[in-house]
Amino acid sequence: MQNEKTNIFGGINIAPMVLVNIANSFWTLWLVIEQISTGWGFATNLELGVLWPWIFEVVSLPFVLLCLIFLIISIFKKPKKWILITNIILFVLAILQIGLTNLFIWC
Repeated sequence: MQNEKTNIFGGINIAPMVLVNIANSFWTLWLVIEQISTGWGFATNLELGVLWPWIFEVVSLPFVLLCLIFLIISIFKKPKKWILITNIILFVLAILQIGLTNLFIWC
């Protein structure tokens, strides 16, 4: 049985997660293009500019945690399938973008 409160929580959670992915995609694309142009295995040339992607990551962290909480709750209280799948995809994309951004900054 579907829980209406879980559906509402998941539906509301979609909008900030879309914004998190859009905000982080700029930095991820920037660093991927930089890695391709300079060759793999070098740290970024952003110097002190790496603070900007980290600021975006820190600001988006509460929304990522909120999505994680929703995914944990959805184990026990079943939301609509499309809400669950959308939140899973947005959560995985956000984690991948944050991981890639930090990987390219440090390596």
